[in-house]
Amino acid sequence: MNNRSTNEELQERYEFAAQLIGEGHSKSQIVKTLVEEYDVTPQQARTYKREGAKIFKETIYEDGTVADAVELEYFVILDNLKEDRLRAAEDENWTAVASINKTRLKLVDMARTIDPGSSWDKELDDYYVQACKEHIDDKLKPRTGKIPRKPISTGWTTNATEKEIEDWEKMAKEKNLDITGLPKLDPKDDIPF
Repeated sequence: MNNRSTNEELQERYEFAAQLIGEGHSKSQIVKTLVEEYDVTPQQARTYKREGAKIFKETIYEDGTVADAVELEYFVILDNLKEDRLRAAEDENWTAVASINKTRLKLVDMARTIDPGSSWDKELDDYYVQACKEHIDDKLKPRTGKIPRKPISTGWTTNATEKEIEDWEKMAKEKNLDITGLPKLDPKDDIPF
């Protein structure tokens, strides 16, 4: 215990701690295992565990996604609950067994929300992302074709003859109506309705 570990030994211990974390052992179990395995103090073992956690997180997020990490955590928790249930059954602690069963059922029910099997189908996600990119690229590419030389009419059209339009404008002027056929507002009136 008095000898200082080399960097290689420390790295090996950190990686062992990361492996224990990946297997889903509890924090106290990891510290206990490290103390027994390397004959170190609990404080040193906690340091190994802390450094191992950094390594574990790096390996999870290096090639994976957050969904991968959530999926891994989901299955680790499920495995831990199975182990706890078996221990409780060995001790004939049926209240704990019932409680753990309820927790497992809630976790399985949550799987419909999390759905690690199907909703994180990366190939399908990649397909949709690619399809969306192609659609957007297609819609945003510059338009091709000739520029019109004549102005495009933006006014409204009607089936009324010129005579009917003139008669309507004359009647509207006599009755003080605007183009919509409603009375024109009195400019002296401060309430417009």
